[in-house]
Amino acid sequence: MLKRLLFALLMLSFTWLNAQDSNLIINEIMYNPPESGTDSLEYIEIYNSGTEAIDLTGYSMVGVEYTFADYSLAAESYVVLAVNLSAFQSVFNTDAIECEGALSNGGETVGIVNAIGDTILTVTYGSDAPWPTFDDGTDGGGASIEFCGEDNSDPASWSVALEGPDVMINGKLVLGSPGMANTASCEEDPNTGGNGEGNSIGLSIAEATIIDSSGALTLLGDTVQFSGIVYGVNLRPGGLQMTIIDNENNGVGIFNGDTPYMLSEGERVIVTGTLDQFNGYAQVVVDMLTRFSEPETLVDPTIITGLGEDTESQLVTFENATLVDPSQWTNSGSGFNVDITNGADTIAIRIDNDVDIYNLPAPEGTFNVTGLGGQFDNSSPYDSGYQLFPRYMADIDPYNTTVEPPMESNYPQYTIPTVTTNNAEGIPDSLGVSCTLRGVVHGFSLSTSDLICTIIDENNEGIGVFNNDNLAGYEAVEGDDISIQGTIGFFNGLTQIVADSITVNSSGNAAVTADVVTALDETTESSLIEIKNVTIVDPSQWTGSGGGFNVDITDGVNTYAMRIDNEVDLFSMAAPTQSFNLTGIGGQFDNSEPHDSGYQILPRYAADIALISSNIDLDFSNAITVSPNPVINFLNVNASVEIANYAIFNADGSLIKKSAFNSQINLAELNAGMYYIQFESNDKIAIKKIVKL
Repeated sequence: MLKRLLFALLMLSFTWLNAQDSNLIINEIMYNPPESGTDSLEYIEIYNSGTEAIDLTGYSMVGVEYTFADYSLAAESYVVLAVNLSAFQSVFNTDAIECEGALSNGGETVGIVNAIGDTILTVTYGSDAPWPTFDDGTDGGGASIEFCGEDNSDPASWSVALEGPDVMINGKLVLGSPGMANTASCEEDPNTGGNGEGNSIGLSIAEATIIDSSGALTLLGDTVQFSGIVYGVNLRPGGLQMTIIDNENNGVGIFNGDTPYMLSEGERVIVTGTLDQFNGYAQVVVDMLTRFSEPETLVDPTIITGLGEDTESQLVTFENATLVDPSQWTNSGSGFNVDITNGADTIAIRIDNDVDIYNLPAPEGTFNVTGLGGQFDNSSPYDSGYQLFPRYMADIDPYNTTVEPPMESNYPQYTIPTVTTNNAEGIPDSLGVSCTLRGVVHGFSLSTSDLICTIIDENNEGIGVFNNDNLAGYEAVEGDDISIQGTIGFFNGLTQIVADSITVNSSGNAAVTADVVTALDETTESSLIEIKNVTIVDPSQWTGSGGGFNVDITDGVNTYAMRIDNEVDLFSMAAPTQSFNLTGIGGQFDNSEPHDSGYQILPRYAADIALISSNIDLDFSNAITVSPNPVINFLNVNASVEIANYAIFNADGSLIKKSAFNSQINLAELNAGMYYIQFESNDKIAIKKIVKL
């Protein structure tokens, strides 16, 4: 009788174990990440879908080598087995258990064996259809496969991951969500392409922009996600019309009709959106854009003798060119086309009215033209209308014209610091001196009728530029390296050069690095400066009226005057309601001797106001705690509210990283110091200060 009772109890425990085992799911597999031979990011994720914890002690794995020792998997929780823990955490910033072995790139069986040796679950994945395939980004394309259906072993219940940690490896965007909810959708068939029916995230630019025999994109309407470097200037003020190019010089247009992204050439971005075609030209209508602040090296242009589909959105150079008909250089409309020839081949270049070449005289003689390949063909089969878009004056080399500057002997060359010293009354020592000065334009003209701008040299020494009624005929473009012949002048404490003539030496030059300051004075005049962590003292000063307005800002210790001119985009915008870092050009307006007051900072555009925090909600903030603090490597986040994303800023307010929320944040790669972590959810923000040891 006792033996029967013990046997019954033993069978009952086995039944309980089996019932619990049915709640285990193999939830995600990264079997061939985008690395070169090492596959160090391979992992398997297991999910407990039940309402009770499962004791995994003694359970082992099929496909990789690992046996759990004294481990309990909580209800509705994940455990990740990674083949290289250090590499995994450096990319995904989440915990995992290191296992032995590797996953087959061609497919194999993975599974779970319980403590009594029963195989309770297997998944035999593959790299060919009906499993998600290489075309979807798997098998070395950057993406994991994630469970999103009903049957764990059915290929139809698996799809490609759609989101990831914003990390690029070998030109591929890593997509996967280990340790958190899956992002894949089984409702969309990733193998269906074109006409808005497919999801082509994971494809490269070259793979996603293939055309059919009519010149139409085969994946037209698909959702895509590309990483690339920004080239050229924005050809749609008030929106976005630029080009991104990958490391192989494959490019695509990026477009948004009404979102004015402030992008600069050399920035790396990740764009997500819909693959579109406009008059034969392939572009992404951008829904989401992530930018990386550090500038990157541009690719070398490809030398061409003609334009076609293979040059679209690539950086190319057409050599030894002359104008076929100089009368085509009209400087009219939204832009104009000009035919150029090398004697054997003829192509069309497009001069858009948003580039600095517009309004310049036609180049003469023989020159090379570098630019971005484009197309404008409004009828099928979309096999004509190819154009070359130079980005700025430096793309036409050499840019020779018959316009001659005044005699150099009447305007000796001086440096900016030489002519910007003042006497005891604050008046320039060089007042009335004729000279030639050279510098790079920072910002734009602060007048529609006159020319009022600033040039700055490589040491961040600047001077104002003025020309009445803009008789010099120069439209100020930020990044132009210009030589100015004129006379040193003076206006309400601000030293200027009153220009007689202006010559553009080159375009597209980078701005100097702003000096961080805590005071405005003579040393900051006409220099690019930055004031950290300020707020507006009195928001009612932000009037949006007149020729401009002054607003007092404070960093908590000092108060500064910020001038918003009516020619900058900030003039018609709402006042920032939270802390920000402010970049701008130092100015002065003091109409009485000794001209030692009235110092200002003038932001050039909206991007000069970098918000530190936004919509801080005390209830939301109080519901989030972080520990330990100070922290060495891993920061634990305890929250009773839903958090979507987090961002890490250094003590200067510069963004270090932004990612989807995880309850454990890996800070191992940060240097020791103070940081701010911003947690976001819908329209709510919380900021926590931490110290990294």
